[in-house]
Amino acid sequence: MDIISILNNPNGFATLAIPVLLVVLLLWAIFNALNSGWYKCNAPGCEFRTRDPEAAAGHTALHGMHKTVPED
Repeated sequence: MDIISILNNPNGFATLAIPVLLVVLLLWAIFNALNSGWYKCNAPGCEFRTRDPEAAAGHTALHGMHKTVPED
């Protein structure tokens, strides 16, 4: 089936767009799942990130007034 016959079909746009949207939503969900659960340091210039809450608490002592916060 070629693209012209799909678009000539009254439901052609839906049959073309729905699978594309489903793939985009699936990729978005995978990215969100992999990117959640991180702790980051909110001190200026510090790039510290970890998934371990104990390591985040230990890193907090390095900056005094700054703390590691859950990153969402």
